[in-house]
Amino acid sequence: ENHVRMAISTEFFNSLSHYQPLNLAAWEENASYAPGVLIHAQALRSIMSDGLIRPAPLSVVLAMTVVASLLWWGRAQWAARVFFGFAWTAIVFALSTWLLSRGWSLPVVGIALAGIIACVGRALLELSRQALDRQRLRRAFSGYVSPHIMEEILDSSLQAGLHGKRQRICVMFSDIRGFTRRSESMEPEDVISMLERYFERMTDAIQSRSGTLDKFMGDGIMAFFGAPKELDNPCRRAFEVAKDMIGRLDDLNEELESESLPPLAIGIGLHIGEVVVGHVGSQVRHEYTAIGDAVNVASRIEGLTKELGCPILFSEETLHELGDVEGVVELGEQVVKGRQTAIKLFGWSAPESSEPKPDVIE
Repeated sequence: ENHVRMAISTEFFNSLSHYQPLNLAAWEENASYAPGVLIHAQALRSIMSDGLIRPAPLSVVLAMTVVASLLWWGRAQWAARVFFGFAWTAIVFALSTWLLSRGWSLPVVGIALAGIIACVGRALLELSRQALDRQRLRRAFSGYVSPHIMEEILDSSLQAGLHGKRQRICVMFSDIRGFTRRSESMEPEDVISMLERYFERMTDAIQSRSGTLDKFMGDGIMAFFGAPKELDNPCRRAFEVAKDMIGRLDDLNEELESESLPPLAIGIGLHIGEVVVGHVGSQVRHEYTAIGDAVNVASRIEGLTKELGCPILFSEETLHELGDVEGVVELGEQVVKGRQTAIKLFGWSAPESSEPKPDVIE
């Protein structure tokens, strides 16, 4: 009977008690439950003795939040922002612990979250600005430099300054035969219009096979293969482009013939060698180009295309890189202007169906 009474008393006591994580009185042995009256007594004691934890003033919290946001949002370098941001967060945590011992509550999570939001917002803003800058640069300068150079500029891969890098590349020169005499009988607007149609096709042929279009020189074109983008076989790419240019010229000539205009004929010279590729010029005006003997030799080889009767000429070094190629004709050693020793040259001619019409202006 006593045991039953004790169980009933315990159950009744528990029904009037509430769970507490700590003992509210030293004489209490039960660490889980405390009588409601004791809980109220302790609450009244805390209120009367000013013992409740009070929230920090709103002005202090706002000021610390603004400081955290500014440190993470600032225009300083990322390393400095991260350092000061984490340092400020550590200070806020330490200050929160000290204030808690004095009866003040500081919302550390809110202040830290404001800094994180500022950091993420700044990163997203910079990424969006960079994307917009890339688009503006691409629209403004894509017509002035080759796509590969444009990508190198946007990715900051091209080193600034007037210097270059020694590379082995295949250089191409092409030129319209007899263009000066032809343009004498044409209006300037008609000359520009014809050149635009011609360059449009030739540029696409060069860039579609990872070639770098260096410059237009009147009716001439200089391009090279192997820089800034390295290629497994620059000569093979250059030779394929040269044949493609001949084919595209045939298409253009058909259009010119339908317009009762005489067709065009071009000569292309190829040579491979080591050159210096990089920025050439002055600090205020420079260009990305190739400088070296291989460039001069390729230009001189192109100049012999009319004399030797082949639309595409290339050196023995170029043929060695090409390997077996159908339609190649050995032209022997030829004297190239500006060089003391002769150069062994080889030529390639398009099939008869692709040969220029007899009335080509030479």
